[in-house]
Amino acid sequence: MKVTNKNKQQLMNDYINRTIEDMDLDALTTLAQEYLESNLSRLTNSELENQINEYYPEILEDSVG
Repeated sequence: MKVTNKNKQQLMNDYINRTIEDMDLDALTTLAQEYLESNLSRLTNSELENQINEYYPEILEDSVG
């Protein structure tokens, strides 16, 4: 089967689901950490501060420097 615009999304979903099903917890944790680091590193300092403050404000409170 060739990838076409019509079947691309379904094939991507199938591939993603199969990949995740084949991962153990350590691999999933590593994937999540890499994903979050990649996305958070694109934020400005102010955006990162807002993101942290929204979900885990104690991190900013406990942070030194």
